[in-house]
Amino acid sequence: MTSSTYLARFDDFCERWGERMNPIVVKETRQAIKSRAFPIAFLAMLSGCWLISVLGIVDYGEQLYFAEAGDEFFSWYLGALLAAICFVVPMGVFRSVVAEFEGHTFEMLAITALAPRNVVFGKLKSATLQMGAYFAAIAPFVCFTYLLEGVSIPGLLLALVIAFLAGLSACMGGMMLGALAKQSAWQIFCMLLLIVLGMICFGIGQSSGTAAAKYLGGWGSIGAACAGFGCFGYVFLFFSLLTLGVSIAQFTPTMPRPGNLSAPPGLSRARLPRPPASNDHRVDARSGGAVAADTPEHRDGESSAADRVVDPTSPTSVDPSNWHSNG
Repeated sequence: MTSSTYLARFDDFCERWGERMNPIVVKETRQAIKSRAFPIAFLAMLSGCWLISVLGIVDYGEQLYFAEAGDEFFSWYLGALLAAICFVVPMGVFRSVVAEFEGHTFEMLAITALAPRNVVFGKLKSATLQMGAYFAAIAPFVCFTYLLEGVSIPGLLLALVIAFLAGLSACMGGMMLGALAKQSAWQIFCMLLLIVLGMICFGIGQSSGTAAAKYLGGWGSIGAACAGFGCFGYVFLFFSLLTLGVSIAQFTPTMPRPGNLSAPPGLSRARLPRPPASNDHRVDARSGGAVAADTPEHRDGESSAADRVVDPTSPTSVDPSNWHSNG
């Protein structure tokens, strides 16, 4: 088989799997890539890492050949990565959820076949893809720190996992706060809470990741790190269940039951519009507009002109006795 055949098969495979993907993932990923925030943050992180490398090499000079400077370089690289995944990506998720309620597109999602959990997990997967792009960009710099010595491969891997969980926690918090900020008055308050949450996730990821990359080496340290990571996992699991549960509940449309329909709060029962009169009652013109019951006389004269007069006292009414004489 030629290379074109393999490429055609790979293209068909990607197309089939693309059709099975959540449409929310595709929509959110396209919007994030086409926006200005993602390319600016991506280039800023790359420029920051490049600047850290140049300034660090210039600062160490010839001592870089003998000093174990990998841990210090990795600490700066990890800070640049956490700044992107703990502030930029969660803020994008927050604005995306708020835009669903501001642009009244939530009603369109509610009438589709997508369940609320599909909408929530679709936005979360899109945020995960954006985080993966930042991790892919930081990978060469992480390899550079290993060449400088002072860090271990298990420590680097554990530090990256901690950073990923910290960024994912910030994204889930941004989604929950965006779902709660349905009114414009709450958006600023929820945005401030998101910034505080991002700072907490940044601090946890920076301190834990740097310590794991620097001190994780032997089997004893690996066992202690696994025990600490297990405790952190319980907190992360509780936080993820809380945020996802609240987000799904906010995206679930609530419709009143037919038996519980009532008048609006400002409209009392006495002011409700009365039902129209039935066919058993007619307005009698000769009795001064009074409502008379259905009698045989009224049934016989149902098609007469007197039954069609609603109010003889109004200026627009006409006396039926003068109809023939005027004609």
